Amino acid sequence: MTIQQIHGEALRCAGNFKRAEAALLDALQRVDERKVYREMGHASLFAYTVSALRLSDALAFQFISVARKAKEIPELKSAVANGDFTVSMAKKITGVINGTNKQDWLNKAKTLSQRSLELEVAKANPRETVQEMIKPVSAERLEMKLGISRELDQKLNRVRVLLGKQKENVRWEDVVAAMADCYLEKHDPVKRAERSLAKQRAAQVASGNQTAPLSELKAGATSNDPLPMASQVSRTLFGAKLDQVTEKIPAASLHIVNARDRGRCTHLRSDGTRCEETRFTHVHHIIPLSIGGTHEPENLRTLRSHHHSMVHETLGPVGGRAARSSRGVGSPVKGGAITSTSRMCRRKGWIFDPRVEG
Repeated sequence: MTIQQIHGEALRCAGNFKRAEAALLDALQRVDERKVYREMGHASLFAYTVSALRLSDALAFQFISVARKAKEIPELKSAVANGDFTVSMAKKITGVINGTNKQDWLNKAKTLSQRSLELEVAKANPRETVQEMIKPVSAERLEMKLGISRELDQKLNRVRVLLGKQKENVRWEDVVAAMADCYLEKHDPVKRAERSLAKQRAAQVASGNQTAPLSELKAGATSNDPLPMASQVSRTLFGAKLDQVTEKIPAASLHIVNARDRGRCTHLRSDGTRCEETRFTHVHHIIPLSIGGTHEPENLRTLRSHHHSMVHETLGPVGGRAARSSRGVGSPVKGGAITSTSRMCRRKGWIFDPRVEG
């Protein structure tokens, strides 16, 4: 091939690349709008893009950010389709572009170098200056990168000073670990559940009742079966508390479910593996309250919100959209465990009993 032929081939490949970027943005918008990733068994659009489309984490984040921003600013996708700039450049302005300033930022993305564009974005939104990331540096070590405020810097240094009274050579890793431990100990519903169960168990042992050891319940948390011994343990520890008819799921049951499921979705995929998601989870009544289900822990399971939706959509007249009359009551969670009664089922039309908040 001649020099000009090689150059021409490179130009054609570059053009194909830009057109492919625009086409992928279109496809991701349709996948996101129709929730295709759910039908394909993925918990999120990001998981679908990485697992099914085989893009890297970084590329998946870029394309999803631009695709979603382009729903608000269609000119962003048009600029990519016209070859004005790449998805990588488009991603850099997603945090600052809006309906009012869009033309200004589109022109900057088209004409400025990457470094110059990053500086302009930093001026408009200082929080965008440092791209947050956590990446592996070895088999056992990770590197964290983020920007912080002056106020947070002062707090971190104060924690470091306090830790320095307990040990020498305090590293920033020690500071972060200490704060994480303190927060989880106070706010993690799973740890609260463990403390409650341990307290109840100690009371049972003191009274001479040592049936259904708590260890049997906790052992089930590591298997694909999320429900071992739940009924026996909960009945032993909490007794009549579980028989109370209440609108919300009793704390006694929630403690059992949190300790058992570890705040993790219990949905099993087609290959038998368990969903790893611990965010955006609800508690689902396996047998709806409207047809005799109870708040007993063995009738409850933790599900990610979209898996919760999928269950009700397939229940038909009992709990799906077809009848709009079931009561699959759920509880949303914070920090990966159940905390309060959910409104999702009511929004979806799955609850008919006005006495029960879903």
